[in-house]
Amino acid sequence: MRHLIGQFLVLLVAAAAPWVPAYGAPLTPYHLDTPGQLEAERRAIRIFHRPEIQSARAKIAQMFVAEQEATTESGRQTLDSAVEEHAFAGLFFSVNNDPSRPAVLWAENAPHAWHGLSVPGSRFGQDNPDNIYRIIFIDNAHEYVLHGEPQGGVPAQVSFELLDSAPGTMNNMGHQIAILQSTNMKFDPDGGFTITIGPKAASGNHFQTVPEARAIWIRDTLSDWNAQAPYRLTISVTGGPKTSPASDEQLARRAASDMTSFARYWLDFYPRYLANAWEGAVNIPPQPTARPGDASKGGGARWGYTSGATVDLKRDEAIVFTVDDMSAKFLGCVFANPWWITTDYAHRSGSVNNGQARRNADGTTTYVIAAEDPGVANWIDTSGLSRGEILLRWQGLQGALPPSNTMTTEGFLVRNEQAVSLKTVRDGRVVPLSQVRTLYPALTESPSQRAKALATRLAGYERRLR
Repeated sequence: MRHLIGQFLVLLVAAAAPWVPAYGAPLTPYHLDTPGQLEAERRAIRIFHRPEIQSARAKIAQMFVAEQEATTESGRQTLDSAVEEHAFAGLFFSVNNDPSRPAVLWAENAPHAWHGLSVPGSRFGQDNPDNIYRIIFIDNAHEYVLHGEPQGGVPAQVSFELLDSAPGTMNNMGHQIAILQSTNMKFDPDGGFTITIGPKAASGNHFQTVPEARAIWIRDTLSDWNAQAPYRLTISVTGGPKTSPASDEQLARRAASDMTSFARYWLDFYPRYLANAWEGAVNIPPQPTARPGDASKGGGARWGYTSGATVDLKRDEAIVFTVDDMSAKFLGCVFANPWWITTDYAHRSGSVNNGQARRNADGTTTYVIAAEDPGVANWIDTSGLSRGEILLRWQGLQGALPPSNTMTTEGFLVRNEQAVSLKTVRDGRVVPLSQVRTLYPALTESPSQRAKALATRLAGYERRLR
């Protein structure tokens, strides 16, 4: 298995070493290493070695090689790792899909090593480094109770989506049936909560399932990796039929088909999304669009906005643009390689959120995207790549919502004639890398400041692996 590659070798070595916090007092772990998580990873790794799975992986590699991005330097540099991550993500979803034995599974994450396991990455679709993504596979034949418990500082936003499929499976993104968010959920006095799930109607935090229901997709969004933590989640089955677990042979046969269709879906999705949702923008993101959501439960624009663009830079250039935070609890900017997989965000600043950014005097934030260090704060490090994608996310908006276009689940725009009044992204330009500090002196960052910021970042990231 070739998933220990390139830029992630350092990450895996660091994850396997004894934990010495790089900044301040020891930080409490996130406790993502639940028995269900470790068993799911062992199962996926075991089956990943089977010949039928490796044959499917070879087919996926052929799909990637045939794509236009494979002809670019950045696409070639990251192709093998992209194949590996899409293959493992599709397999992980497939072999752990058992609604009668659900677990809360940490998914769509970077390669990691813990508890004697070397786990391939499972990222896709421009993942957000500030999200702890988790999934629970459910169905309409069972009833469930999901408990959440705070582990310190609560996330900037948490959302639970009831979907008709895991993202990228069943040939769709996962159409939203219902959504619950921290803004409209009921919490216990101690900060915990309970969500009931089943085909019958109920009050409180409840998902009423329908025959199409297949998964609950969870995002704990962290604007401060050191002070905030995802909720500790546990799920139990309270009603429904008993079924026998599938054998490794049965799981492998199913996964070989599922993982190839998963990769095919995302390879078809990426160019369509670029052409529609971002209107083909290059380097400078357009004005943001509202995310899809159930308006009756606080979704859509209240959930958040996004914007993004294809990055196409020379090594001696930088993209610089300024954005307003729209009073969002979370604002983040992230770079991904041409296959829409984030670069190293543990040891390098491949993303910057509102808890990590240096803000301008007027409250706006100026980001600088470059392949080499521009010597300023808010640098989105492309890990040396000249081509890829940037994505901006505003989440947990407060107060009045500005008019905007709306993005559908499949990445198509629903236009709003008043959206032109939304001027959140501004002052975008491509400038010589050597001029960034002269043009933006207030953002100048010394080597010692950079080192401290990266140490703080790494310490916060390491909480995910302890």
